[in-house]
Amino acid sequence: MIRLSHQQIARDVQWLLSSPSVINPDYDARFICPATCPVHNDQITGSGYSELVEILRQRRSHLLGIYYESLWQYILRHSEDYQLIACNLQIQNNHQTLGEFDLILKSLKDEVFIHRELAVKYYLGLPSHTHPASPWHHWIGPGLHDRMDKKLNHMLHHQIRLSKTLAGQRALNALDISGVETEILFQGYLFYPVTGICPPPKDCSVYHPRGHWLPVSQLSSWLKLEEGEVCYLPLPKSLWLSSYRGLSDAATHLSGDKLIKRLQLQLSNRARPQMVVRCHEKEGELCENSRFFVVPDDWEARARMAAKI
Repeated sequence: MIRLSHQQIARDVQWLLSSPSVINPDYDARFICPATCPVHNDQITGSGYSELVEILRQRRSHLLGIYYESLWQYILRHSEDYQLIACNLQIQNNHQTLGEFDLILKSLKDEVFIHRELAVKYYLGLPSHTHPASPWHHWIGPGLHDRMDKKLNHMLHHQIRLSKTLAGQRALNALDISGVETEILFQGYLFYPVTGICPPPKDCSVYHPRGHWLPVSQLSSWLKLEEGEVCYLPLPKSLWLSSYRGLSDAATHLSGDKLIKRLQLQLSNRARPQMVVRCHEKEGELCENSRFFVVPDDWEARARMAAKI
């Protein structure tokens, strides 16, 4: 993962605390919205920032999911509402790994122990005439290796049930915990196609963060619809969480024409889809207006094969 500024980390922490669940808790009460976990600014910009940077250095991972988990662990260590008992606790049975507890928490308000699973996901929806919602398997990760239905079913039917297994119960007993409540925090973005009908996925929150996606061959005509002075920035995955903010820098931020040329070349050989943010300038700083994925022209056909539709 690239080195992140303390301002970026602070924005990402605030995004975790404020971004709603992708799945509506009315579907299953185990899906939760981010709890209020007070974190003071000096904990991030001062000694707290140094602590978090050291945590990230030790994990030595460029994966967004690892960064996301590390931020939540940091938040909960500084929470006034929870005590973090364990994180990434592997559960084994006869030398076979059954899974791991993402978080084991103790609520300081009611003395209840909680097993909480975490996920941050980015799915692109396939055009569909299903109404009023689209099925989960119509939502595909940009790299085509992940599907919303597979992830949610794994969380609901395996990960969150780990405490019900004998091996899971033994691990909890070793922590002097006899039982836990279970929670799932499922955050991220859903990206809708620029052309075609695509209802939101079944049982998703109406407040979920969203963007768009389009094939690279449609990028030129789509950008012509833009009004006002905007520029574009292809985002590295480490910056996918919070809305982008950065200094106005002509070396990194692109005009529409330059973006088109870059992505036409980049995506001509089935490269991974590229997330892009559209920005406006405000007081010498670029601020994100919206975000979208640009995909290879054959991406939708391959996504339909991955979705088996």
